[in-house]
Amino acid sequence: MGKLPPDSFIKFPSGAEIHPWRLIHRDGTISWKQALIQSNGELHVPTSQAHEAHIIKTAQRIEELNCWVSQNLEPWEC
Repeated sequence: MGKLPPDSFIKFPSGAEIHPWRLIHRDGTISWKQALIQSNGELHVPTSQAHEAHIIKTAQRIEELNCWVSQNLEPWEC
């Protein structure tokens, strides 16, 4: 299996280099691409570690809410 090109990763204020398709949480449903790219295709990378942490926490809350409201649904229905 080949490696992804280094220029396909986004550099975050924390120093992490993350691919846009990576999920924000390992068992989550929201990718970094969904969190950072606007509908016009413009990429907005966090400018501080606080912004980065806020995105992570917000994604976690959305995923928790999704689990709560979709308890009786199949995974593809939530």
